[in-house]
Amino acid sequence: MWWFFYLKTILMNWSKSLCHTFSFENICTSIWTPCLAFGFNKQKLDTLDGQIGNHWCAPSLAYCGSNIVGSVFLLSYALCVASAVGIVPNPDIIHLIASTGGAFGTACYAGHFRHRIREKYGIQGNLRGDICTHLWCSPFALCQETEELYHQNKIMNGTIDFTKAPYIQVMTDIPE
Repeated sequence: MWWFFYLKTILMNWSKSLCHTFSFENICTSIWTPCLAFGFNKQKLDTLDGQIGNHWCAPSLAYCGSNIVGSVFLLSYALCVASAVGIVPNPDIIHLIASTGGAFGTACYAGHFRHRIREKYGIQGNLRGDICTHLWCSPFALCQETEELYHQNKIMNGTIDFTKAPYIQVMTDIPE
C-alpha cells in the first residue's frame, strides 16, 4: 500500500461535492439528528485511525454541548454589554443571540472535526472554510463527511481495485 502514502502528499478534493445527492438515510440523519450523524462519523474516523472501542455517544453529547456552551457564552456576553450600556434586552433578541451563539459553538466544534478529516486524507481547504461550511450548511457537511469516511474505508480495505481498467461500454448499431 505504498501508493496510499504517496497519494496523501497530493492535495485532493472531497470524494463527493457538498451539494451531491446523498442517500435518503444520510440526509435524514443529518437534518433531524445531526448530533447522531456527527457521533457516528467520529466513531468511523477513530476506527479508521485504529482506535477501536470508541463509542459514538460521547461525541454526540459533545456536539450538543458545544451548542449549549456557544449559546451561554454569547448570551452572557451580550447581557453584560447590554447592562453596561443600560439597555433592557427584548426577549426575541435574547433568543436570537442565544441561537446564533449555539450555531457558532457547534460550527467551531464540528469544523475542527472536518479539518481533522481533511488533514488525514490530504483534502484541499482550511479551518476557516470548514467552520463556515458547518455554520451555513451543516447537514450537507455532515453528509459529505459521512460519504468521505465511507469512501476512504473502501480504499483502505481494498474493495476499490486500482489495478483494473474501468469497464468500457461500446455502442453498437441499433437494428431497424
